Amino acid sequence: MTGKRKPEPDSLLLALKKLGVKAEEAAIIGGSLRRDVEAGKRLRMLTVYAAYGDRNFFESREGKEMANFVAKRPEDIVEFLREDFRNERC
Repeated sequence: MTGKRKPEPDSLLLALKKLGVKAEEAAIIGGSLRRDVEAGKRLRMLTVYAAYGDRNFFESREGKEMANFVAKRPEDIVEFLREDFRNERC
């Protein structure tokens, strides 16, 4: 919808605007360090790398800033977000 692809943050900014939330209040969960995590980091979002869904296993990981959390299975995401929510509210 924005005409730009991730890691450009335009599509994330549009989604945040439509949801009415600030980037710092949101999380991005994705299976690409280069596209998803990098885009979220640019906006200072909470980032979750869904390693179990990464189809880009030939993509270099060198020099890539890792996500706030790495999920090896879908259940890890729910556990992490619950824990993060508890820590933020305490």
